Amino acid sequence: MNEDIIPGLKEVLRDTTADLELEFEDNQLCGTFVSLRNNSAYNFWTFFPDGTLDGQRGFAIAAYGQPPSIVEPFMVDEKKITPQLVIFWISKRLRAQKSALKGTN
Repeated sequence: MNEDIIPGLKEVLRDTTADLELEFEDNQLCGTFVSLRNNSAYNFWTFFPDGTLDGQRGFAIAAYGQPPSIVEPFMVDEKKITPQLVIFWISKRLRAQKSALKGTN
């Protein structure tokens, strides 16, 4: 996770976020960033309860300092999980949060 996903995710999000911090701990990829779209801070979590990319996965996002309102299933239809696929789906999910990242529809 630290070698495969975090550097790639930082690269993908660098033009849409500021103060991006990512860490993998306790089977969670945790991220904090300031949106360049609205200058607001956010937290997100990608959960890997089984400790592997192939096990169950979940995702949550919240305004900084607030608990997530829901933990949603993440990448449920994907059969073969690669680090590149995780990076793609995290960035896609963050862009779907229209208030969070610029460059959304």
